[in-house]
Amino acid sequence: MGKTAQKFDEWYQHMKPSKGFTIAEDALDALASSFDEYPNKASARVRIDFDSIATLKDQKRLLRELDTAAKAGAAEVRVDRHTKKPVAVFCKTPTALFTFLKRQRAPEVAEQLIQQLCADIDVPAALKSAVVEVRNAWARGKSWERLEAHIDSLPILQQVFQLSRCLLEHDDSDMDYRSFSMIAGCGSKALEHQRSRVAKILIASGQLEEALDAESTLAQKGLEKIPQPIIVGGPIRMESADVSSLPYVGLPGAWISSLRLYRVPTYVLLVENFVSFHRHCVECNLVGDGVIIFTAGFPTRACQRAITSVLGLVPAETPVFHWGDVDYGGVRILDFLYGLCDQVGFQVRPHLMSPELAEEYGAEGDLRGGSLSTVASPPANILGRYLGSRYCKVLEQEQLAPSSPIEAS
Repeated sequence: MGKTAQKFDEWYQHMKPSKGFTIAEDALDALASSFDEYPNKASARVRIDFDSIATLKDQKRLLRELDTAAKAGAAEVRVDRHTKKPVAVFCKTPTALFTFLKRQRAPEVAEQLIQQLCADIDVPAALKSAVVEVRNAWARGKSWERLEAHIDSLPILQQVFQLSRCLLEHDDSDMDYRSFSMIAGCGSKALEHQRSRVAKILIASGQLEEALDAESTLAQKGLEKIPQPIIVGGPIRMESADVSSLPYVGLPGAWISSLRLYRVPTYVLLVENFVSFHRHCVECNLVGDGVIIFTAGFPTRACQRAITSVLGLVPAETPVFHWGDVDYGGVRILDFLYGLCDQVGFQVRPHLMSPELAEEYGAEGDLRGGSLSTVASPPANILGRYLGSRYCKVLEQEQLAPSSPIEAS
């Protein structure tokens, strides 16, 4: 047996458990897509599952179409040495293959579409790197955010860049999605439908840091689907209302500047989830020892202003804590809050968030979401290393009863 035939047999036996193609056009398209994805590769091959073809008519059609491709120099058909059935299709001449299929190479299609995009809409310099990301994905024969390299994708992509450009122009405006969409000159539901793509554009262009999801990412620019109130408990009062008897209150973001403290708190606690926030306020803070702020997951820009505003009312030695989930999202939130509070002279300490508590009360869970290797703060780094270990557990904060962070520390 020659070396080439031997290598083929080894490859075929290795590939045997997987399903192959039963339609010639699909097999040839797969070869072409392989060259698009890896432009520098010298050859490509796909498996044929001849035995799975149901009828003799379909078997003959496959053989006929593969023979036509082979005669055109677009592909080579390999057969089993014993059964003589086709088992694989090879291609070492991508130019001939694309000519035979009457198919353009992906880089050519991508370049044409991107040129059309830039001709139809003025893409600002700040978003040019995002255009490159789209082009690179399409040039490899891949979709970008579920948009294929096709002329039908251009109207959607134009809307995405229009929304992104408008967001850069209205960076200081806190708005709901629908009001913003109308200002951008799109339909009222445009941002709701395209929020993940707009977030991706702004991240790719360096205008925003990636948060836990598209909603959290856009919240950094002051955009919320429905503006949520800032919910805060503790020794607080308002300039025009007495709320001292309430365990917590909800305030519009614009009202935070009128918030005052009627006594010096012993601590400030930021809480990720509402159930835990509510329980802490009514079970541990009825006398108003601490100021408790509900971050609603990743804090919106209004919530961030509320946090720094409250920290501006307390002495510099006041301890600040954060209580959240011990999982990918919770650690990202802790890391963000650490950086936010550090900017105004406070260091955030984790409350009821530790590898030891996760081991005791946590459970195996979904750790997908991304790497935590980039978290910079010391407390987030400790939890990130734990969650990167092989047998870690995740801990939802609702698993634990609330407790005073002062007593715990």
